[in-house]
Amino acid sequence: MTGPQRTPVSHTPAIVGILLAGAVILVVGLWLGRNGIGGDPGRAVPPLTLVSPAPGDVIAPDARIVFESPRLVKAPEGWRSGRLHLHAVLDGVELMPGAADIEPLRQHGRFAWRLPPLGAGAHEILLRWSGPDHRPLEEGATPVVRFEVRPAASAVKAPLP
Repeated sequence: MTGPQRTPVSHTPAIVGILLAGAVILVVGLWLGRNGIGGDPGRAVPPLTLVSPAPGDVIAPDARIVFESPRLVKAPEGWRSGRLHLHAVLDGVELMPGAADIEPLRQHGRFAWRLPPLGAGAHEILLRWSGPDHRPLEEGATPVVRFEVRPAASAVKAPLP
C-alpha cells in the first residue's frame, strides 16, 4: 500500500511576484525623485529670491511684491515648479496665489505678485515652496523681510520691477 502522493510545490509565482513588486517600487521611487519629491532636496527645490520689498522698505497698501524663481511656470491649476507650488507667509498667514495673482515680468524668472491690500504699519513676509499636500518646505525659502506700509501719497518706495 502506498501513501498519498505529494504534489511538488512551486515557488515560481511567489518569486515572480516579489520581483514585480520590487520593480514597481523602483520605478515609483525614480519617478518621485525626478518630480521633486525625495532624492536630492538641494536639486529638487528651485531657488526663490524676494526682490521687493527689501528690508525696511516703505510701500503703498496696494503694492506688488517682486520675486525671482527661474523654474516657475504657469499651469492650468496655478503657478508651480515641478510638483511644488508657491506660498507666501504674510504676517503669519499662509497665502497661495491664484493663477491671476502672479504676472511674469520682462526679466526672465522675475514675477510680480499682487497681494491683498495691506493695512498701514509694520509687516513681514517670506516666500517658500509647498508640496502637493501643501506642507511647507524650509529648503529654498526666502529670509523673512520686514517692511512698512503707508498710504500711497506718503510711501517712500513702491516695489516695481
